[in-house]
Amino acid sequence: MCWCMYLKSKIWIVLFLCLSTHAWAQEPFRVMFYNVENLFDTKNDSLKNDEEFLPDAPKKWTYHRYKEKLTKIAKVVIASGNENIPDLVGLTEVENDSCMRDLVKYSPLREAGYRYVMTNSPDARGIDVALLYQRSTFKLLDKEEITIPHEKLGRSPTRNILYVSGQVISGDTLDVFVCHMPSRAGGEERSEPFRMATCYVLKAAVDVVMNARKNPNILIMGDFNDYPYNRSLTQMLGAAKPKKKADPHTLYNRMYGMKGGTNRYRGEWGI
Repeated sequence: MCWCMYLKSKIWIVLFLCLSTHAWAQEPFRVMFYNVENLFDTKNDSLKNDEEFLPDAPKKWTYHRYKEKLTKIAKVVIASGNENIPDLVGLTEVENDSCMRDLVKYSPLREAGYRYVMTNSPDARGIDVALLYQRSTFKLLDKEEITIPHEKLGRSPTRNILYVSGQVISGDTLDVFVCHMPSRAGGEERSEPFRMATCYVLKAAVDVVMNARKNPNILIMGDFNDYPYNRSLTQMLGAAKPKKKADPHTLYNRMYGMKGGTNRYRGEWGI
């Protein structure tokens, strides 16, 4: 059984989709997802639209503010684990490898000993997704970027999906997908086809893993820019209501029926 935790935040859409097949995680295995919102360094990258996050830009994004943001992110991750820090931490809206390196080596997270993998997406702003992992509880086996054919969709490039495979203490394999689906820019109705298409690509990758594993254990986490009842999750991914006895080839939406909210937008809470 995969034990998942979510982090309440005032603005993030945070969703977990999890497949649990058999009780491989006899010891607590803690998983967290966090949209860190615009984790940019202070250097200009000529290949990205990062000009608003420079010291001389209106936002006055200085090195001091950047370091302060790293510290706050680190403290949230550490605090979320109570006595035990999360084994896996999915992150979205990270600009580059330098930001991840600074987070794991030069912030309060340095004592945690995290390693990381991340994407290198064609997103115009240059933001990517990443996964922090504890080597003592998650042995990295494989990693891959899943690209989205934006040309066929008639839209600008979006974030790649990160696929990571690892071995947990029990010896079982856990396959993890970290994603940041296309935003709702232009409205829900106009932008929904892009999220549907991205979820179609994701589902195809998930099906490959399901067919390759005798006892698949799959975790999908990220910012879906949709809610548990939206079609991208219910129809395209086929994410069902969790059951006590799980079908080994069905995705289950761990946020289904959750009370409260995970993000607050314009005064309203959502999941």
